[in-house]
Amino acid sequence: LRLVGLRKALHTAVGGALPGGLTLRGLSGGERRRLSIAVSMLPRPALVFADEPTSGLDALASLKVLQVFKDVASSGRVVVLTLHQPRAAIWQLFDRLYLLSEGRLMYTGLPSQGASWFETLGYSAPVGCSPADWLLDLVSVGFDKGPMSGCSLNSAADVEAASFKFRQSAYMRSINEELQAAFDTSRGGGPLWPHSGSAVERSGVARWLHQFRTLLWRHALNYHRNVGNVAARLCLAAASGLAVGFCYSGLAVVDARDPHTIPDRLGAIFFMCIVLMITPNCTMALFCADRRFYVVESASQLYGPLAYYLPMALCELVLNVAGAMLFWVPVWGLSGMRRDLGVFVWGFLSCSLVQLCGAQIVNFSALLLPSQELAFVLSVALNIFAFITSGTLVKTHDLVAPVRALRFFSPVKLGIQALAICEIADRDFSNARHLESLHVALDGIASRAAARGHAGGDV
Repeated sequence: LRLVGLRKALHTAVGGALPGGLTLRGLSGGERRRLSIAVSMLPRPALVFADEPTSGLDALASLKVLQVFKDVASSGRVVVLTLHQPRAAIWQLFDRLYLLSEGRLMYTGLPSQGASWFETLGYSAPVGCSPADWLLDLVSVGFDKGPMSGCSLNSAADVEAASFKFRQSAYMRSINEELQAAFDTSRGGGPLWPHSGSAVERSGVARWLHQFRTLLWRHALNYHRNVGNVAARLCLAAASGLAVGFCYSGLAVVDARDPHTIPDRLGAIFFMCIVLMITPNCTMALFCADRRFYVVESASQLYGPLAYYLPMALCELVLNVAGAMLFWVPVWGLSGMRRDLGVFVWGFLSCSLVQLCGAQIVNFSALLLPSQELAFVLSVALNIFAFITSGTLVKTHDLVAPVRALRFFSPVKLGIQALAICEIADRDFSNARHLESLHVALDGIASRAAARGHAGGDV
């Protein structure tokens, strides 16, 4: 940041559009461009290539950005830039010039000698004209140049002729000799260009721990700055818990030993697992927005996949556990779940694990696919698969063998089993009155089935 002149903006947000449509004020366009340069310098590259780094910037911001690149080059790195219209102050910063037109090399060498070379071809610069402006106007073709057309390149044939003369010139021969000497040095084991190495040399473990701490701080800061999304997720968890609790509040006023309530209790558990698996999809925009930073930074070898994933998973763990608690408390209190501390703790842990599984499905989808729309489709498909293999909507024995074998990986199935153990296991359903009513109901069902069987000719 000190190199690019942004030390004073250390605690200033970059700004721009946040996931969800919010817009924050932050750095200016020139400051953001300089920040992107600073980020690209973190791996300490020996070669820096920038395509149109001043595009969209005003004259002063362009000069500041190019001065940053000049400082980078002065530190021992090779910096290659492409520019279309450099001002005179920027022109003076260049160490070597490569002038192109129509895909042809027109000149390469010291910027101060560019005009002299074209004078040998019969093209003279007007008195008082900036060399940068004159050279660019000279080699540009495809438009009417007006009064200057008599002393300028006017067609692709003129460009080809001037390029051919340069390739046959002493300038080009000396450059070829210089390049050949550099390649000979590299073949002998020497570096093609100097490499200053890493800013801070660390061992493998120390380097990984540094990456982990840095990314953990960054993920936590992102959640802190995007407080609206965090608040919305927690409010959604609490509202979903209240909705499920009110829907099944009738279970709180019936006899808990009544075996007729077992299907209703299992239905409540299944609905809870659906909500816990689906609600993490509201974070899809966050994961997709962060993926583009991961792609660029991992390609620059700033960190590896594990160093990126673990801090993100840790931050998500805190939010998902908090959301599971806000969901479980109203469900447990309103729907007549067993009033036992052990059941409460076990149920809370089960809800947390189910929601974490849903969050990991969202995270996996967002990192795997290039767009948020496709990631959402994959996430929904995986959730549907988890619902189908849970054994609640479809008997798992009726599924084809390959799909049936995957039922053990369904977070919905495992969550239902865990919550069913909390609610139903070891509960006393031996109340004689309820058993008698259950027997009467079963007898009535059997009698009606037999009557339909006699009427239809089979049983």
